[in-house]
Amino acid sequence: MTPPWVPPDSVHLCVDMQRLFAAPLGWRVATIEQLLPPIVTLGRLLPGRSIALRFAVPPTAETTRGGWRHYYASWPQFLGQNLDPALLDLLPGLEFLTDIMIDKMSFGGFEGTDLVPRLKRLRATTLIISGVETDICVLSTVMSAIDKGYRVVIPTDAVASGDEAGHAAALKIFSRLPELVQLTTTARIAADLAS
Repeated sequence: MTPPWVPPDSVHLCVDMQRLFAAPLGWRVATIEQLLPPIVTLGRLLPGRSIALRFAVPPTAETTRGGWRHYYASWPQFLGQNLDPALLDLLPGLEFLTDIMIDKMSFGGFEGTDLVPRLKRLRATTLIISGVETDICVLSTVMSAIDKGYRVVIPTDAVASGDEAGHAAALKIFSRLPELVQLTTTARIAADLAS
């Protein structure tokens, strides 16, 4: 297996590290706070090259389209009209990531956002992806990144899910794509960037 290689043009995408996913409302990721130290490390390693992707919610189910209308009918507590807007904020300790923050209305970070132009301005070739949930929003973002031609690095100590089986399954999917996705650790990324 090829050792991880993280070039200096890498960009860190921090996915959905919000109070929403720490709250006991139905989407809670029990281990989310354990991700804070590695994600802070990644953000500090790549100042000006870390982008926070923030899950945004529609005001009402009627303002959504297609399957999202049915989805939010099942999760009305997450509609803007019912949700404390402070829950959409990043977790305490990650405020420094708000310099570059993109709100997204879907699972992945590319759909309906200006992420691609921002990555082009940063001349990114490699994306380091952290956050939650490994088997939903992280997975969607990773697959879109691959389709757009980016190499992806995933620090396994900086991703988690509310469903451990789903988390393990997503990591297994990523491990099947070694030419496109490198599974590693935050410490190894730090060592690569320091070399």
